[in-house]
Amino acid sequence: MSMKKILVEINGSDENQLDFFKKNFTLHPKISKTPNKKLICSLDVDPSRLIMLDDFCKNNLIDFVSYDELNLDSFKLCLFDMDSTIISIECIDELADLFNKKDDVSKITDLAMRGEINFYQSFNQRLMLLKGLNIELFDDVIQSRMKINNGVERWINFCHNQGIKTVLVSSGFNYFTDHLKSLLNINHSYSNHLDVKNNILTGHVIGGVFGPIEKSGIALKYQNELRVAKHETITIGDGANDLLMMQNSLLSVGYHAKPAVKNKALWNISYGDFETLSNFMGYLI
Repeated sequence: MSMKKILVEINGSDENQLDFFKKNFTLHPKISKTPNKKLICSLDVDPSRLIMLDDFCKNNLIDFVSYDELNLDSFKLCLFDMDSTIISIECIDELADLFNKKDDVSKITDLAMRGEINFYQSFNQRLMLLKGLNIELFDDVIQSRMKINNGVERWINFCHNQGIKTVLVSSGFNYFTDHLKSLLNINHSYSNHLDVKNNILTGHVIGGVFGPIEKSGIALKYQNELRVAKHETITIGDGANDLLMMQNSLLSVGYHAKPAVKNKALWNISYGDFETLSNFMGYLI
């Protein structure tokens, strides 16, 4: 069997980690020092030693990825999720907390992200729990609770510098995606458009629910319009409602993902953040 090409991100101040890779695998001469004081190393790994690699990385909280299948100069499109991906929160849960409905909504959110209940059903259930909420609470979430995950700005700048179109696709609410699109200079954004009467949520959306099928449809839309192939597409998500979209890309990235996503993504960022993703891509391109 041929050797696997692997990238690892290690702590630049931990000599024991580097020594382990030197001792047990073929370490390429190029070692990249990153802006956040990490080292990116490339390894040739015998398939029989992948379990050893995996165990060591789990025990030391190290992310590693395989790049055997990638055509590294051809990426043209990147689609990514919002909640728990480019931001650290689930916006609907935070709204529910301010509306004193968090426990009820969070239970449904968790089941949906794990793929244990139908997304569309769960979305409608959660939205009805928010019926009567004043949209002023959206600003409260943005100002006091929304945190952009570390390295997101760098990742989006990386994409733009490489000529990669960026598309935010969320099954959340347009109020939040519109804010992030403007703030982060994202090319396009899609999400659910809430029905609001006199500044109060009615418990419904305008134009139908934007869920996993619609996310996948946006990926196909831009692939067709931009003449972009599957192997030229990057997708990033964390929950089960991202899986259909991720099937439309060769480089699918699970970001601190639920098991349903982690088991199917080509890459997983489980311990680092978007700095790690930029570090890996910066090494390769």
